[in-house]
Amino acid sequence: MANLREASISDKDRILEWRNDSVSLANSMNDQPISAEAHNIWFKDTLADPDKFIFLGYDSNPDIPFGMVRFDVDANNHQADVSINLAPDARGKGLGKSLLGAGIKEFLTYRTCILSAQIKPKNKASIACFKSNDFIVYEETPQRLVLKNKIVIIDAIEAVRTRNNVNWMDIMRVAMRSAPQDAEKIIGRINSDDGEISRLLSLLSEQAERADTSTKASIEKAAE
Repeated sequence: MANLREASISDKDRILEWRNDSVSLANSMNDQPISAEAHNIWFKDTLADPDKFIFLGYDSNPDIPFGMVRFDVDANNHQADVSINLAPDARGKGLGKSLLGAGIKEFLTYRTCILSAQIKPKNKASIACFKSNDFIVYEETPQRLVLKNKIVIIDAIEAVRTRNNVNWMDIMRVAMRSAPQDAEKIIGRINSDDGEISRLLSLLSEQAERADTSTKASIEKAAE
């Protein structure tokens, strides 16, 4: 996985050069070159904005980055728009997948939200890069694909539930030590409710099995 560092004001010219590279322009949703003046204002504002993150990827020397990954958070929609850009001499080496993966991991230490990306359909390399990092196509038009990664939310839920399971066990220990008989009754009710949940889940499984059987029967009948 790529090494990362946060972008600083000293990176502004490098990032502008990457942004206005002909290949970057062809693949960008905004394919017009950006002036140095406009870029410098945007870059300064972005570094100061707590809802925007820019990370640069590098191999061994942080002063020689090979690409950037950016996250623009829309707190109202609990979503972050993600984009990446590689230096011209870093393309075609499989670095985008590593950069994006490292960027996501780092970003999630700051925020937890759905990740979204807009990519031109012809940009096959970028599409493959995002798909390899659990992005799925949600919208598709001739002009753009919208890909989203919601797996990060499931991972976050799993982490919280894991912590909460420890909390539950701690509560049960305290209850057993202070009021064991009452605690045993509560544990009995929990066990009973878990059994009811299992029964309800089995009903869902039975419905799915019946649906599969019905579908197969319909296909076989149509084939006769």
